Amino acid sequence: MRVKAFHKDILRAVTHSWSRFLALFIIVALGAGFYSGLRTTAPNMRATADAYFDESRFMDVRLVSTFGFTEDDVDAIRATEGVRSVMPGYSADLLVRMGDKDVVTRIHSLPSDLSEDNEDYLNRPSVVEGRMPEKSGECVVSAAPVGDTSGLAIGDTVTVEDPNGDIADTLARSTFTVVGFVESSYYLSMSLGTSTIGSGTLSRYLYIFEEDFSQEYYTDLHLTVDGAMELASFSDAYDAQIEPVTDRLETLAAEREQIRYDEIYQEAVETLDDAQQTYDEEKEKADKELADAYQELLDGQQELDDAYQELLDGEQELADGKKELEDARRELEDGRQEVADARVEYEDGLAEYEDGVQKLADGKKEYEDGVQKLADAKREWQTGNSDYLMGLNQYQHNYDVYLDRKEEAEAQFADARKQLSDAQKELNEGRKELEANRASYNQAKTFLSGVEQIITMKEQSGGEDPGGEQTIKDEADAQAFLTDLMGMTDQQSQMAAVTALDDASKTVLREYINGLLQNDQLPEEDKTQLQMLFTLLGTSGGEEPDEPQISTDEQAAAFLQQLQSDSTQAASLIAALDDSNLQYLSNYLRTVIDSTEDETQKQQLTLLKGLVDTQIAAGSEPGGEEPDEGLTQDEIPAFLQQLAGMNEQEAAAALMALDLDELRLLQSYLQSSIN
Repeated sequence: MRVKAFHKDILRAVTHSWSRFLALFIIVALGAGFYSGLRTTAPNMRATADAYFDESRFMDVRLVSTFGFTEDDVDAIRATEGVRSVMPGYSADLLVRMGDKDVVTRIHSLPSDLSEDNEDYLNRPSVVEGRMPEKSGECVVSAAPVGDTSGLAIGDTVTVEDPNGDIADTLARSTFTVVGFVESSYYLSMSLGTSTIGSGTLSRYLYIFEEDFSQEYYTDLHLTVDGAMELASFSDAYDAQIEPVTDRLETLAAEREQIRYDEIYQEAVETLDDAQQTYDEEKEKADKELADAYQELLDGQQELDDAYQELLDGEQELADGKKELEDARRELEDGRQEVADARVEYEDGLAEYEDGVQKLADGKKEYEDGVQKLADAKREWQTGNSDYLMGLNQYQHNYDVYLDRKEEAEAQFADARKQLSDAQKELNEGRKELEANRASYNQAKTFLSGVEQIITMKEQSGGEDPGGEQTIKDEADAQAFLTDLMGMTDQQSQMAAVTALDDASKTVLREYINGLLQNDQLPEEDKTQLQMLFTLLGTSGGEEPDEPQISTDEQAAAFLQQLQSDSTQAASLIAALDDSNLQYLSNYLRTVIDSTEDETQKQQLTLLKGLVDTQIAAGSEPGGEEPDEGLTQDEIPAFLQQLAGMNEQEAAAALMALDLDELRLLQSYLQSSIN
């Protein structure tokens, strides 16, 4: 009863919800179908591939060698236990012109027997279109891949490119006619593999007869194993069947590699021995021919040397005739020209001789040419010698006249030489005097320019009063004086003009310049000049500072730092130094200026050194003690000599010490010297 109730309950559930029942039934059916398909797909694919391999007689083992395989290697492998069949072959990766493109292609060889009964015909391609090759020069190409644009068709010709000129080492021919398109079990994946040429990726493969290869040794060996065809290619039993054979082949490989190495080595030794023997024979033959030719050239050289000596003797005689009598030289000119031509031809023959030593094959012919040219040269020399003898007779005729006039000509020549020597001495003395006068002239012009500037400055500042000083009372006077000062072209004139001011004028001018320096809009160049003038003015009064001691570089550096930190006190600080301190400070400043690259700092240091040198000159007048009387006309040369030995600051101070009368006297003297 319970079972019947259960069945009724199931039937009732199905009949009351047919749609859900059908949906679940379809889902279960589809799932079972997919699962069954997935379970059977892999075995079916392996079975299909195995059947395809068996149908195309696909290899079980592929052997490659860097030495290549000989027929003996093939026989030894064929005799190995477990090996059923062996197909030796060739392969090479090359660029092949297909249509209008160069395609990276792997070329395989086909055996001459393509029949089904040939057990050694392995990896058999299957024809997709056309037919298999039937004679040399025909080929089959892999079926066009997806996206191929070469447009290759049956009957087209493909050409193997030869960029390096060595294609003949691989193929016996470079052009092939396409007779079919094939597919191969050797290439199952979408990618055909890689290559060492072109883009690095194989695009097509191609089959030709093995006779179209020119290689001496096989590059590949494909073989099958006994009992392997009956087994599934992807099974463990297949691997177990193959493994013993590969182990025996590896053992055989060690033995065959040594044999192959010995063969290659022996071939190389035999080739080298043959080449050495050929070289020795050819060298002996060449040495003998060279020795014979060299002896002939030596004989010819001796004849050329004899002829050349005769030419040298004749040339020497002609040279003597030229020195003794010019008229005879002109008459012999034609003969000497012929002799010179003969010498040129001799030198040409000598050059041909040297070329003949280097070019053995042409040596004998060049020697004969040299002998012929020598004969021509001898004939030409004989002609020249005849002309020379005629000229010599003429020379003997005129020699007596030459002796009569020789003494008279020699006396005239001696007088002329003496006159020339005296004139040369006078010319040298005149040049020395001219150089000395030119230097004195330039120095006098320089002194005159400085004297005229100081005279002008003193006349403007004090008229005829030599001790007069320009007075600056207010900003208008300061502005006018500063305009004149900035217009001066050299620092010496500026220093002299500032030195001529009294202390009150210096104070007014310094305050005016200080006001200008407070203006931020002032150009940098003008600010630098105003700072230099501000430093030059110093102070006009106040207590004198204590006299510092400057006897070391450290003390000089400290004093220089004090001057730069308070430029308004520079003049008074320098004035407080004695002569020894001033001299040490001047030398130190010169060293610092020479080592400074900053132009602005160098200008400031140069200005400070000018103040120091001016103070030194003011404490000790040039030439020793001050004379009691003014500069006189007779003292001017000595005074100018002293000025020449001073620097610019010392010379300016010495000239400023003169009054207007002395300056005008010096100006007149310099003008008269220049004129």
